[in-house]
Amino acid sequence: MHLRMLLPLSILIVWASSMPAQLNRANRNFDRLNYSKAIRLYERYLNKTPGDDFAIERLAESYRRVNNFRKAEEWFSRTVQNPATDPMNYFYYGRALMNNRKWESATPWFERYLESEPEDLVARDLLASSRDYEQFMSDSTLYDVVMTNITTEEADFTPNLINGKLVFASAREKDRLRCGWTNR
Repeated sequence: MHLRMLLPLSILIVWASSMPAQLNRANRNFDRLNYSKAIRLYERYLNKTPGDDFAIERLAESYRRVNNFRKAEEWFSRTVQNPATDPMNYFYYGRALMNNRKWESATPWFERYLESEPEDLVARDLLASSRDYEQFMSDSTLYDVVMTNITTEEADFTPNLINGKLVFASAREKDRLRCGWTNR
């Protein structure tokens, strides 16, 4: 009879003790800017410990850092429900909403953030943009957008003309080292 009870109890103890270790590994990766690894570890941890506000906030921030705004929006929406959340999370949630073309939804989050940081000029500008997005979108005839064959789904950024040639950075897949931040 004792052996039957001992096995499930042992499994429960091993499972419970592995949760803090998994969170510690996630935090170490986050602190080392290895956000792609941290994401996987936080998600596994939160599947088993869904109410950990600290881990939820770190997961949201990790998704923000790798520019996955759809997932950042999802996790920041949970983070801002915590009454003790850092007001900066209101700002980040508003940014994620704007990146997902949800300008009207972003407005109250910038307003809420500005209650604690009224001098933040970037937040003020984003609030104005979220309120006036229809005006910004109304006259698109002022610009011609031309698609090129040099852009990809990956992060292509910092274009510069050097000696008449376009030079830019990219996260395109090559047989190169991978960045811990994005795993690209």
